[in-house]
Amino acid sequence: MKEPQTTAERCWNVAQGVLYPIVVVTPIVLKLAGVITWSWWWVLSPIWIGGILLVLGVCALIIGLRWQARRQARLWMDQLGSDWLREFVAGKADPGGGGQASGQADG
Repeated sequence: MKEPQTTAERCWNVAQGVLYPIVVVTPIVLKLAGVITWSWWWVLSPIWIGGILLVLGVCALIIGLRWQARRQARLWMDQLGSDWLREFVAGKADPGGGGQASGQADG
């Protein structure tokens, strides 16, 4: 992992390390002490909201990567042409896309 280069990056990392546990633990302690009467759903919300955002981020990343892969595949298919695909599926085309059918002799 890369070390922070600037003072701002170091401060941000320290703030995350200090503030997140406070945000998570403080409502739990206040609920157990009877100071707040919130539902446990809201007391534990920093945990489950963070989990939901993480899952959504991973899903967005997966969808984006699949979209990019499909776009690249369409680009390749446009370059190769539909005739090459029909020949390849029939077992006649060269997988390298050289354009020469495998059954043809050189020369």
